[in-house]
Formats: sequence, C-alpha cells, structure tokens
Amino acid sequence: MSVKRTKPGSKPNRSDELARLKAQPDSAIDYSDIPELGADFFRAAKLLMPEPSQPVTMRLDKSVVEFFKKQGPGYQSRINAVLRAYVETVGKS
Repeated sequence: MSVKRTKPGSKPNRSDELARLKAQPDSAIDYSDIPELGADFFRAAKLLMPEPSQPVTMRLDKSVVEFFKKQGPGYQSRINAVLRAYVETVGKS
C-alpha cells in the first residue's frame, strides 16, 4: 500500500482519506495493539444510560452558534459536550 506524503503541518484531504480507507479490505486492518475482550470484561461491564436532556432557551453569541453549526449536524450535542466538560472540570476544584 502506498501512502501519499504531505507537507509537514498540512492536513490530508478528508474525502480522499475516507475513500482510501473505504477501499481498504478488512483483512488489512492491524488489530495487534487492541486486546481481546474476554468474559471477565463483560461480567464487570456496566450499562450507563445517558442523562435525559432538558430543553432550554438561552441566548448565545451568533458567532458561537455559527462555529458549532459549521461542524455539521449535532451542533447542539457538541455545545452540550463542551458545557459538560466545563462542569466536570470546575466541579473537581
């Protein structure tokens, strides 16, 4: 398999990279660094359900909303994730 080299600091074209990965057969995937999950793992595993969300109305700067919307669908979930990270960080102090 040949890998297209890019200039240091440049990003590969996302659509080209996705096309290359889709064309790659599953047999070419290296799983050697991922341990198998045995019965002990599944016995100890716990199902964690997400908190139910609560609809709210709030005012955000237009530029903030546009920033998250430019990243595609799910912008409200991403805003929630940023706020959750803030709560978890501040809550620890």
